[in-house]
Amino acid sequence: MLTEKNNVSSFGVVLLELVTGKPPILEASENGHIIQWVRERTESGDIESIADPNMKDQYDVNCLCKVLILFLNCYHY
Repeated sequence: MLTEKNNVSSFGVVLLELVTGKPPILEASENGHIIQWVRERTESGDIESIADPNMKDQYDVNCLCKVLILFLNCYHY
C-alpha cells in the first residue's frame, strides 16, 4: 500500500539516482542499494565521489551537499 511516507522516501531515492547516475538497486559489488552506497561514501567524507562521472566536475559541490540534505530529509520523513 502506498502512503505519503513511501512517496517522500521514493522521491529521495530519485534524487540520488539523478546525482549519482546509478539505479536504485546496484550490483552486489557496490553493496546492493544506492542508499547504502551513498551512505558509505558520505560517512567517509568522500561526498564528491557520489557525483555522476558524466557531470565531469561541472557541478557545484555545495549543490551536491544540498541534494544530500534534501535526500536525508526525505528518507527520515
